[in-house]
Amino acid sequence: FQANRVNALLHLFKDKNTSTELAAPMSEPTEAQAIKKDRFLIVYDDQDVYSTFLKHKVQDQLETYMKKKADVITVRNTDSFNVDEGYSAVLWATTYFDNEALWNEAKQYATNGGTLEVLMAGGLEDTPSVHEFLGIQSVNGSTTTTGIDVSSNLLLGAKGFKMGKSDDISYGTYALDCELDPSANVYLRSSAEELPLAWEKDQGAGKVIVYNGTE
Repeated sequence: FQANRVNALLHLFKDKNTSTELAAPMSEPTEAQAIKKDRFLIVYDDQDVYSTFLKHKVQDQLETYMKKKADVITVRNTDSFNVDEGYSAVLWATTYFDNEALWNEAKQYATNGGTLEVLMAGGLEDTPSVHEFLGIQSVNGSTTTTGIDVSSNLLLGAKGFKMGKSDDISYGTYALDCELDPSANVYLRSSAEELPLAWEKDQGAGKVIVYNGTE
């Protein structure tokens, strides 16, 4: 289900961009602008099995199904990326934040108007330095939670949709047991403990989107 959740939020970002563009004066994009608009950057940990798996799933979703371009860098071996590439979003597909130079550049990218999507949050209880930027106010470890409740129109007409009850294991995820900054916009919650599973937080001129879970 993690890949489906990522897919949904990638489309959400695409839809938000589309609405903004339609409101602006129409003009024919140059070839260079078109290439930049359709490029994403994936940051992953090649020493972590799940991060590598997630990178492959997201890259396939972008390139095969959404017909977008995806650049890939490894989190342990890269200290920076070229913000002038005009990426549609930077996708942080790892819970490794020890590369401070790269993480600070990703945060600056978001603050300057970009979209930073953190695709793995389960297990971040031992990384308090990133909590505030991700919109996390407090943490009580990680837990396995079940069920899903769509608390906003993540998908058109899906608000209010529920899957699974507290005693049902039709959907389960290992997630951060956390409370969010009141300004965060929550997309998905677990039905059992009502834990936030996906949310968006404004950062400067841009935003960070967080996916809380590891299936």
